[in-house]
Amino acid sequence: MKRIADMLTKNVGRIACLGAFVILSALRAQVPFPSADRLASQTGFPNPLVTFGGKPVQSAEDWFSVRRPELKTLFQYYMYGTIPPAPDGLRFVTRRINPVALNGKAILKQVDLVLGAASAPVMHLMLAIPGGKTGPFPVFVGPNFSGNHTLVQDTTVIVTEAWMYDGYPGVIGHRATAAGRGGSADTWSIGMIIDRGYAAATFYNGDVEPDDPSLREGLRYRLPGKVRDESDLHGLGTVAAWAWGIQRAVDYLVTDRDIDAGRIAVVGHSRNGKAALVAAAFDERIALVIPHQAGCGGTAPNRGTIGESVKQINERFPH
Repeated sequence: MKRIADMLTKNVGRIACLGAFVILSALRAQVPFPSADRLASQTGFPNPLVTFGGKPVQSAEDWFSVRRPELKTLFQYYMYGTIPPAPDGLRFVTRRINPVALNGKAILKQVDLVLGAASAPVMHLMLAIPGGKTGPFPVFVGPNFSGNHTLVQDTTVIVTEAWMYDGYPGVIGHRATAAGRGGSADTWSIGMIIDRGYAAATFYNGDVEPDDPSLREGLRYRLPGKVRDESDLHGLGTVAAWAWGIQRAVDYLVTDRDIDAGRIAVVGHSRNGKAALVAAAFDERIALVIPHQAGCGGTAPNRGTIGESVKQINERFPH
C-alpha cells in the first residue's frame, strides 16, 4: 500500500489517476466500506488527522503514505465517484489561431481535446495568451457555464453544439447561438488577465458532461468502458466528470510552449468551483486552486449553514 500511495503522491497525470483507482480497489479489499446509512454518526467536525480505522496520523510519512490517499479514496467512494485516468487515444487538434485577438493584445488558440474514441465527447479549449510578449506564461484554467464564444467578442470562436443552460445570452431551447457572442465576457474578464501578464484557458463544462441528469450525451455515458450503471451508487458523478475535464485541459497545457507548466492555477465558480477543488486535489500538476463560492460539498463545510445542505444537494443535483 505504501508503494501505491507514494506513486499517487509523487507522480502526475495519468499515473496519478491510475494510482487512485488502484488504491481504491486495494482499500476496498482491505476495508469493506459500509454503506452511507451504516456509517457512525458524527455530530461535530471529523478530525482529518485520524484514519478511517481510528489511528492517529503521527508524522508526515503517515500523512503522505496512509491518510492522504485514504481521503482521496473515501471522497471518491462516498461522494464523487471513481475518477478514471486519461483515455487512450487522447489527442489535441489545433482548430484555429487568431494572432490579433482582443484588439491585438492577445493570441487566441482554439484546441479540440479529442477524448478517445469517436463516441466520446470533444472538449473545445480556448486559450488566450499575451501578444507581443515572451512566455512561458502562468495560466488560469477552468470550466465555464455559457460557452467559450460568450467570453470574448470574437467571430472566430466556435459556438458549442452541446446542451446549454437556459438563461445565458443567445441560448434558444438549451442550444447556444452566435447571438451570444461576448454576452458573458465580464464573468472571466480575459482582457484583464492578459493585461496582467497571465494566460487564460477555459472550456464549456457541458462539452464534458451536461448539467442535466436526464441527458446521456456526456462523459459518464460515452467514454469507452465508462458507461454509467444507474444502480452503482459509487459511479462517476458530474462534478468529478468536470474535474476530469480540467485534468485533460492540463494534459494539453503542459505541452504548450507558451504556458509555464509549473504555474497552473485552476479556477471555478459554484459547481465549477467544486470541480476545480476536486481536480486540484487529484492532480499534482496544479499549483493553485481558486474556487469561488463553491458552497456545500466544496469550500463550505457539509455540516455548516452556508449554501445548500447535503439534503438539498442530493435532492436537486442527484447527478
